[in-house]
Amino acid sequence: MVKTLEKTVEIIDGLDANGPCTPSALAARTGLPRSTVYHHLSTLAENGFVVNTDGTYRLALRFLSIGETVRRGMELFDIARTEIDELASRIDLPVGLYVSEYDQAVLLYDRGENPSVPATVHVGDHLPLHTTAAGKALLSIQAEREADGVGDEARRSYTDRTITDPSTLESSLSGIADRGYATACGERWNGRCSLAVALAYGDESDAAAIEIELSPEQFDDLDHGELASEVQRTASVIEIKSDYSP
Repeated sequence: MVKTLEKTVEIIDGLDANGPCTPSALAARTGLPRSTVYHHLSTLAENGFVVNTDGTYRLALRFLSIGETVRRGMELFDIARTEIDELASRIDLPVGLYVSEYDQAVLLYDRGENPSVPATVHVGDHLPLHTTAAGKALLSIQAEREADGVGDEARRSYTDRTITDPSTLESSLSGIADRGYATACGERWNGRCSLAVALAYGDESDAAAIEIELSPEQFDDLDHGELASEVQRTASVIEIKSDYSP
């Protein structure tokens, strides 16, 4: 039963990563036998989790409904979205709210777009923590709370600017704790930069990060300290609202 479930998850992940596929194409990408892929896809379609259009399968919108149910059940989402909207309007830049899950920074809510940034992050996207400002802000909180910091395993490189060495990353996180905000530029995608501030919510054991998305030109031209102050102001409001939430 566990092996069967693992194959189902692998097939769902394959559709998520590759988009609509035929059973043969998905079998080639996952390494699973075509008959196994076809059987699992048929079962998923019968239960409303994938859609079959003339032999090509895609994930069903049921996943969107499930994700939205999860998001709306989070107190942080309810408390923070108005504050995120106000911050984006105040600074006239895109703002996103991220939480950490399975060593990934997950975009929970965002407001605004930056046409100067080629790589767009969508709500629900999972990004490696070491590659974005939001992720590094979350990692800095983790490093403060855990005795072994962020561990000693090398992390995957995505561009020539990705920090992969554990000691270099540890030093970078120490700097974040000192100045109160994190930055990243071209570490996940070339052409995308960001600045982020971490915040605690709930019983303060949970952490989130507010991130501003910037083009490289904006990253170089704008005052990081001033931007960070605006984000910290919003983070403080969210923390206070969380403290007094029933």
